[in-house]
Amino acid sequence: MAITVLEDFENVEDAYFTANSVSVECDPSSKYLSSDTSNGTVYLGEHQLVFHSKSPTFGFALDYKAIIIHAVSKEDPQPHLYCQLNEQFPDNASLEDDIVELRIYMDENQLDEMFAKLCECVASHPDSASEAELDDVQIIDSFDSSQFITSPEQLDQLTPQGQVSLFMN
Repeated sequence: MAITVLEDFENVEDAYFTANSVSVECDPSSKYLSSDTSNGTVYLGEHQLVFHSKSPTFGFALDYKAIIIHAVSKEDPQPHLYCQLNEQFPDNASLEDDIVELRIYMDENQLDEMFAKLCECVASHPDSASEAELDDVQIIDSFDSSQFITSPEQLDQLTPQGQVSLFMN
């Protein structure tokens, strides 16, 4: 499961990034992220983003493969990290829409650093759908460069329409 609810806090060893005093919201809302549990600490670990709330003790671990879009928003009412997830929290698993919007509000001075670290973590954990798509790629056994224009000296081989199309931009 890509989103795991943590009843007890698990120490994140060798976290790449830690941000204290953050608040987290999700849409659709989840009983796991109420006003009592949405304030805490975010850790970027080797395989997961982990959120831990101290009051009451609650948290969740989010596999990087579940993050399909991530961006920085410096508006909407305060700066935050925006993520779209392709997984639901366990209490919303029956919803038809698989997309969850997660917002992590934090000190603006930490936002760009967290985003850069999150980009690295997500890139190092590609989703399995991307790997499956590689099965459909056709491998070319031999390549004959004489069939292509590979240098400016060969541009005279283009038709007049081809030359117009090439130089329109």
